[in-house]
Amino acid sequence: MANKLENIFNPNVDEISQGYTINAWHVSQSVDAFTAADAYDISVSGSFNNTGSASFSGSVFTPDLPDTTTNFEVVVVDNTTKEVKKTNLLNAGSSGSSGTSGSSGSSGTSGTTGSSGSSGTSGSSGVSGSSGTSGISDTYNTTSTTCKDLGTGNTCITVGQDLAYSTGQEMIMANSATAYQTALVTSYDPVTGILCYGDIILQVGTGNYCSWEVNLAGNVAGSSGTSGSSGSSGSSGSSGTSGGIGNPGT
Repeated sequence: MANKLENIFNPNVDEISQGYTINAWHVSQSVDAFTAADAYDISVSGSFNNTGSASFSGSVFTPDLPDTTTNFEVVVVDNTTKEVKKTNLLNAGSSGSSGTSGSSGSSGTSGTTGSSGSSGTSGSSGVSGSSGTSGISDTYNTTSTTCKDLGTGNTCITVGQDLAYSTGQEMIMANSATAYQTALVTSYDPVTGILCYGDIILQVGTGNYCSWEVNLAGNVAGSSGTSGSSGSSGSSGSSGTSGGIGNPGT
């Protein structure tokens, strides 16, 4: 912080006033201030006229200068000599930055919708799906060449393979309409085709026969096979033509 010029150092001892001794430092403070030997704050009340050069370090405040817009000169600093000079020629300043853009205008109303395009042609039909696998029919109708006597039960005959016979079903084996018998199935081997049956339930005719029609004692249909897989989808139809362009918005 800069010093200030003082007229009193010690009250009633050394003051710059009538009846007091003026000491060397009363004068030396002014010399130090005006020779820049030390930093002092100096305030001037009234006019200040200067003849010759004056050097300033720091700021110069002139708060009470009147405003003017004509017949004026300005103080400038010479870039080469660093001297303060006056001039009435001023270079124009650089252009200011552009202002912000105004807000966008409101949108016009939408045009009317164009008419719909015509429908595309239908796609070609997809290929048919492959056929499903055949179901396993409950097959019972078969033949046998095993020689057996009518009326003899608890025995076996050889019939076709991969049939649907199971234990407890009632079977019939017939040589003719006048020579046949029925019995309950006791076992069946679908690999070998050996069909065994128990006691005779019903017997018509007598004799030994080596040619038999074998079936259940009733008709049973085989179950349906599984459905085939779906055919592939047909190709898409061509696109319809575009609708007309709507009227422009207002």
